Amino acid sequence: MPHRNYPRPGHCAIIALLALVAISIPAGTAAQSITAYGVMPGQGLPPAQRFAMLHQLGATHYRPLSVFLDREPRCDECQAAQAAGLALVLTVRAGGGPPGVPADPPADLAAYQAALDAVLARYPPAVLVVENEHNSRALFYTGSPAQYLEQLAAACAVAHGRGIPCTDGGITNAGISALVTQAYWDAGRHDEALRYARATLAPLLGRDLDTEDSLAWLLAQQAEEIARLRQFVEGYAAAGADYVNFHWYLPGDVLGETVAYLRQTAGLPVLSNEIGQRNDNPEQTASTLAAAQRAGVAIVIWYSIDTPGSGARARALWAPDGELRATGRAFLAWVHRSPESE
Repeated sequence: MPHRNYPRPGHCAIIALLALVAISIPAGTAAQSITAYGVMPGQGLPPAQRFAMLHQLGATHYRPLSVFLDREPRCDECQAAQAAGLALVLTVRAGGGPPGVPADPPADLAAYQAALDAVLARYPPAVLVVENEHNSRALFYTGSPAQYLEQLAAACAVAHGRGIPCTDGGITNAGISALVTQAYWDAGRHDEALRYARATLAPLLGRDLDTEDSLAWLLAQQAEEIARLRQFVEGYAAAGADYVNFHWYLPGDVLGETVAYLRQTAGLPVLSNEIGQRNDNPEQTASTLAAAQRAGVAIVIWYSIDTPGSGARARALWAPDGELRATGRAFLAWVHRSPESE
């Protein structure tokens, strides 16, 4: 898909107005759209079984492990997935490693572009994702918003030269939730801010938000970080991104207004290369997919990996032996539903 000049936001006053308009739109009012579904699976199953599982689920897109440009940029699963007829939503990182080893912004953008171009030539994706959760300094990316947007512009220029759309690395669930909460608060809609924060920030942060005073305190503590997050979102379009990306692990109740905020603030269509859940409740799977489809999320990539450790960790759609869990059956039923059932 070639790069298109989507409507872009103007100065800060216009951004604030657009954010207010966006979060006034009830979930479900967006025009119905055909949403493409994909999966990021774990590496436990053999590739052939993994791809067969995705076809069974009705997925057309595949998110492989990230490709790193500071080492041999090899992606055997990319070639295998494409041979199996799956479109890649490919995350390319300048460096770093697993969570806790963040990437630094590339020191030489020309060298970065040359290395990226070689990867895109070898594994041409449906969408290029530039870095992963770039707002997370401790886990994934050390750079400032200005450094990231410069890198995004360089990456998108390479991608567009090959007719490939690009997007950002996806702001974390907590980050986008803070942005929408702050937009409600700044608009003087404190009751709406508290309602939204109770549905998002409270479970994500593991804290009670019982009163407007408790929310005001939290927003004051996070003011610098929220301003930093806003710089990212407001800069994507000018950097040449074709989509705005976000990550989500909550039920679908407030997903529509979250997507509306992103669409209006960034001035771009919305996709998610990481939606998942931290339980085995099939009702949450179905409600999240339904909300994403109603909101017009262009591509939904489900994060189907059991993450280790205690506490609220992501859960895959299938067990380690490949047997679909209740969530996997809910995903399959949703993707294969008949139009008459909507």
